[in-house]
Amino acid sequence: MPEAPGGFAQTYSVELLFERPPIVSREIVSRHVRKYCPGAELTDSEGKGSSLHFFHQDHLVRLADATIPAQTVLIPTEKRFEITQIVQDDLEQSWSFPEAREVVASE
Repeated sequence: MPEAPGGFAQTYSVELLFERPPIVSREIVSRHVRKYCPGAELTDSEGKGSSLHFFHQDHLVRLADATIPAQTVLIPTEKRFEITQIVQDDLEQSWSFPEAREVVASE
């Protein structure tokens, strides 16, 4: 993971867009996460929440006052996607996907 100025880890986020809400299987997602990160621990293994939160015990992250496991969180949302100026700017960087603007706008 790249480090920010000062030597501390950064946070990355990705928002996935779907025409229809995907069906997410906790078991399948967990199996695939553990395939690439065997030490990953699902924090809510009983499936009581709608989000999935993994701690990657094999990948530690240094913060200003602590060292913690890296984390992956999947959070479903019903919020409609909005094309903001930041999204417009990002679409300018989609060189290998010339239809990106039209696909995102069709959402």
